[in-house]
Amino acid sequence: MSTETSALAGSPADGPLERVRKAVALAVMLSGAILTALIFTALAPVVTEIAKHYSTTPGGSLIGMFIVTAPGLGVIVGGLTGGIVVDRFGRKRMLLVALAVFAVSGSSILYLDAPWALLLSRAVLGWSGATAQAAVIGLISSVFAEPRRSRMIGYEAAIGTFAAILSVWSAGQLAEHWGWRAPAALYLFGLVLFVAAALAIPKSANTPRAAPVAGDAPSPVFVAFLKRMAPFYLLIPFFYACNYLLSIQMGFLLSAIGVIGPVAKSHVMMVGVIAGVPGAASTGFIRQRFGEARLFALLCVLMGAGFSVLGLAHTSTVAMIGGGIAGLGSGMLMPTLMAIAMSRSADALRSRAAGLVYAMAYLGEFLNPLVFGAIGAALGIHGVYRSVGIALPIVAVTVFILSRLAGFQRLTAVPAAETGTKAAVP
Repeated sequence: MSTETSALAGSPADGPLERVRKAVALAVMLSGAILTALIFTALAPVVTEIAKHYSTTPGGSLIGMFIVTAPGLGVIVGGLTGGIVVDRFGRKRMLLVALAVFAVSGSSILYLDAPWALLLSRAVLGWSGATAQAAVIGLISSVFAEPRRSRMIGYEAAIGTFAAILSVWSAGQLAEHWGWRAPAALYLFGLVLFVAAALAIPKSANTPRAAPVAGDAPSPVFVAFLKRMAPFYLLIPFFYACNYLLSIQMGFLLSAIGVIGPVAKSHVMMVGVIAGVPGAASTGFIRQRFGEARLFALLCVLMGAGFSVLGLAHTSTVAMIGGGIAGLGSGMLMPTLMAIAMSRSADALRSRAAGLVYAMAYLGEFLNPLVFGAIGAALGIHGVYRSVGIALPIVAVTVFILSRLAGFQRLTAVPAAETGTKAAVP
C-alpha cells in the first residue's frame, strides 16, 4: 500500500482522532461533484432577475444567459488543463488552490456588478470546479482499488446529483428572501471544503504514486495514453450531447405537449434528476456484478428507452415516465465513464484522464443545441427524442459486441510504458 493510500484509507489500528481525520478526508473526496453541481444550478432560479438587472446595459438581454453558460467554457478549459497542473504540482496543493478560487470567483456576484467582471469570474469558476474534480478523482483512484473505486465514484456522482436538487431549492429560497444576488453565497461552500481538505488530507497526497511517470517530462507517456484511449474520449461528446436532452431540449418538448410555465416544467424535469441519484449510486455494484460492458449497455438501453418514451409523449405523465427511465441511465453515465478512464490509466495520469472526461462531457453540452437544434428543425422535437432513442441501443449492442473481440481487450490494461512496471489493470 502506498504512503498516500495508507494515509487516507481506514485501518483497525487507527485511534479516534485518526478515524475522524480519514472520515473528513473521504467526505472531501466525495464532495467534488457538489462543486460542479453548484456551478450550473446556484443561479438557475435567478436568470431572469439577472437579465432584468442588466436590461439597460448594451447586450443586457444576453448577460443573464451568458452568466449561466460561461462556466461551461471554463469547465472545458479546466478539463483540458486542470489535470495537467494537478499532476504537476500535486493533488492536495491544487485542490486547495481550486477550492479557494471556486469560493472567491463564485461569490463574486455578491460584491461585483460590472458585466465583464462577472462573466470572467464565472469562466474562472468553471475552471476551478473542473480542476478540483480532477484532484479528488485522482485521490479516490489512488486510495481505492476496484471494485471499491467504481463504487466511490458512483457515490460521488450520486451526491452531486442530490446536491443539484438541493441547490436549486436553496437558491430559490435565498433569492426569495434576500434578492437575486444571495444564491451566490452557496459558492462559499468551497471555503468549507478548503478548511476540511487542508486539515484532513495529508501532504503525501502531493506525490503521485507512479514516480517514473511523474518526472519532468511526462508528455510522451500522456500522448501514448491519448492515442490508446482516443476512441473512448471521442465518444464522450456524443453521449453527453444525448444526455443533455433531459435538460436543454426538455423545455421545448414540454411546451409542445402543452406543459406551460416554469414551475410545471420543473416538476416534470425533476423526475429525471431524482432518478439519477439511485442510478449513479448503483453503478459500482452493477459493474462488479455484471461487468463493464453490460453496465455500459444497460445505461445506453435505459437512456434510449426513456428518450423513446419521451419521443412518443403527449402528456406530462408519460413525459415523467420517460424522464425517469432516461434519468436512471443518465445517472450511471458519468461514474461509468470515469471508472473506465481510471481503470485504464496509470496513477500519475489519472487526474489528467479525469479532467479530459469532464472536458469532453461539457463539449457535448455545448454541441447539444447545435446538433439537436438542426435535427429538431428537420424532424420536430419529438423526432429528436425518437432518433436518439433508436441510436443509443444500437451503440449499446455495438459496444457489447466489440468488448468480446480480442483486439478490444488491449484497452483493458495499462501498458508498461505508461507505468514503469509490468502491464496490469489497476
